[in-house]
Amino acid sequence: MVSTNPLCHYLFEQTVIAYGTLFNPIGIIDDTTRQIQTHRLDDTSVLEGIYENLAAIYRYQYGDTQLEIIWDGKSHFDKFTEDWSTIYKDWLAELLSNRTFVKGILQMTVFNEEGKNTFFIENSLKAIINEYFDLKVLSRNGVKRLYVKMPTPASKVG
Repeated sequence: MVSTNPLCHYLFEQTVIAYGTLFNPIGIIDDTTRQIQTHRLDDTSVLEGIYENLAAIYRYQYGDTQLEIIWDGKSHFDKFTEDWSTIYKDWLAELLSNRTFVKGILQMTVFNEEGKNTFFIENSLKAIINEYFDLKVLSRNGVKRLYVKMPTPASKVG
């Protein structure tokens, strides 16, 4: 099934911009840059796992506001869509300042050889997300669960 999630497209577009900022600030057009800039992401399914983890974190952090009274006439769906899009874009701006995260997204999309399994790359990106939020998102049988990371005890100086 081909996925064309617009927020996954946004992730890819912002990754291309972040690549230029982090790895090619003077804008030299070499073969790698050309390949990244001309890549068309027709199927976003490779990015769905990253998107789903961020969505699970959003539901965890903002899930208690689902039944609020909306006074401006918007539907709950419209308000959720607007709030989620705003937070998602803010989070991506932070995550895409991480060079490893940018490289991982590019490896999963632009530089992914046909049929290559991206399992380990995706898990590496999810680990970056988990570290950023001090949470751990685990999937078991299609159900995502979040665990708050426990702080490590400080070393005793003696």
